[in-house]
Amino acid sequence: MPAEISKKAAEMLTSSEKSDPGIYTLEFKNNLEKLQQVIFGETESICALKLAGNDYAVAYQILTENSLPRCNLFLGLVAFLIDRLTNYTNYCVVCHKRHVCCANTPIVCCEDTCIFTHESLVSIGRIERCSICPFEKCTNESRLKTEQLIQSLYLKQPPKAISRSTVFQMYSHKFLPRDDIIKFINSTIGFDSLSIQNIIRPHLLAKFLRKWEEFKKKYDNDPTYCTPKLGYHGTNEKNLPSITEMGLLVPGKKGLDGKRVKHQTDAGWYGRGIYLSPNAGTSMSYCGGGRKLLVCSVLLGKFYEFGYTRANLLGEGGGLKWGYDSHTAENFNEFVIFDSTQILPCYAVTMS
Repeated sequence: MPAEISKKAAEMLTSSEKSDPGIYTLEFKNNLEKLQQVIFGETESICALKLAGNDYAVAYQILTENSLPRCNLFLGLVAFLIDRLTNYTNYCVVCHKRHVCCANTPIVCCEDTCIFTHESLVSIGRIERCSICPFEKCTNESRLKTEQLIQSLYLKQPPKAISRSTVFQMYSHKFLPRDDIIKFINSTIGFDSLSIQNIIRPHLLAKFLRKWEEFKKKYDNDPTYCTPKLGYHGTNEKNLPSITEMGLLVPGKKGLDGKRVKHQTDAGWYGRGIYLSPNAGTSMSYCGGGRKLLVCSVLLGKFYEFGYTRANLLGEGGGLKWGYDSHTAENFNEFVIFDSTQILPCYAVTMS
């Protein structure tokens, strides 16, 4: 597309202005003047209007998408800086791709290269930590397609508690299974108010991605062991700052307050690890009277499934079974993780 436009532009620029009297119509002059007020050069503005058939909106899009070469480097740079400074939270700080997720802080997109580059820049003090945009193809075009698809995916009715934009974004989440997201959205239909906060942190995501890659190599990319699962974790709201900064910790590890993490109830019925569940109701019982629920992406790897009877447990408060990456309860109702890098906290959900 750019090469085609450049070729056409060159032909137009070499043609005589007198041979094209339509270029000086009143409408054309008005459109040209408006483009120049946005700090576009006269030559490039004429080219864009010619290509757009004197349509101002199309010409503006051609210029802002850099489909034409800048004829005035300084003015082009100024225009670029004005756009970026006034919309700096809409661009990835690493690859500079534009996003439509409406972040309130500078963002990094979910591409592996951007995540690891950002991690390196933070480690040498070249940049502050940013928020993560976990949505694949975070563009207006992708959002429109998602909107058309998702209309037929509600099992009952559109939820009142979640905004449409949040629904569209969650549906495109890179680290959470789409089917599980739909189940979560449908489970919120009975709520009138719901707060959903994106809590993914770049340094935790980088560790999660390394573990994910490790599992892919270890299990030859077998989806049984390498596909992330959605897991809920109930917690007291006072624990959220520590979890956001350090992730979910294995019992015995120290949190931000210096205190060691403990299980909410027993020593760990299926092992001394981090407990999550694919069922929100199960995890809500561990919220300590609060209404804060974490939505996490979980890498189970090769899991050891405990039986229901007490005789088959043999692991209360124990460590990970040799040769496995995690434990699960019978009927897959609980996950037990012994390595915090296998868990990525994605959302903090407050239900009311």
